[in-house]
Amino acid sequence: MTIESIQQHLASTGATPDVQRELGNLFRALGNPDGVYATVRTPEALTPTTFEQFAKHKLLPNIC
Repeated sequence: MTIESIQQHLASTGATPDVQRELGNLFRALGNPDGVYATVRTPEALTPTTFEQFAKHKLLPNIC
């Protein structure tokens, strides 16, 4: 899926233009191999929180 198609889907579900834009910016940043989120995954650089946990506890309460 492209970022634009994700933004269109968000729009169809009622997401505001600001939410569409910010999530698009986040997805672009996450996909940038030279960006701030381009941390090599090692045993020392791990994320104990799963994406599912993040979405359920942090993301969804702020958009629903």
